[in-house]
Amino acid sequence: MLSIYHSNRLEDLADKLAANLKQPKESVLAPEIIAVPGTAISEWLTIHLAATTGISANIRWLLPARLLWQIFRDTLDEVPDANAFSADVLAWRVLPALEEEAFVSRHSALSRYLQDSGELQRWQLARQMGRLYEQYLVFRPDWILDWERGEAAHWQGALWQRLISEGDTRHWLRWRDALFERL
Repeated sequence: MLSIYHSNRLEDLADKLAANLKQPKESVLAPEIIAVPGTAISEWLTIHLAATTGISANIRWLLPARLLWQIFRDTLDEVPDANAFSADVLAWRVLPALEEEAFVSRHSALSRYLQDSGELQRWQLARQMGRLYEQYLVFRPDWILDWERGEAAHWQGALWQRLISEGDTRHWLRWRDALFERL
């Protein structure tokens, strides 16, 4: 069961959570899954629950993206354990393209930026692009889908097309569509 609570005071939400956790929804051995916006909030909530109730145990704190991936895995067949389009994985997939002179030279803005660059600068750009593509999947799915149809007007779109052409092509937009069909 999914429950969403709103408040502009974190303490009020923590107290509501503590009250809800007094009566487990399922087996007492099944972990409670709680979505949080960041790890700092989960750590604060763990301390607050322990101070309020005397214990904080058997809770899985999930960031929204991890919760969504867990829903995909629980609902759909053949969803891999790891998301090949998470920011960290994308950074490692982007790096080889940034190290390939043939790809970089076809895009003047990218070529100028990486001119006389070292390994560190290419890695920093790869990490930034991994984070950016992960955000595009959430906030600009129209761009991602346009790029996949071949409508890449700049180097970011061309780089995305390259990523899609190599390896796993099932990012969360594809799994989302499959989930909606299943539901």
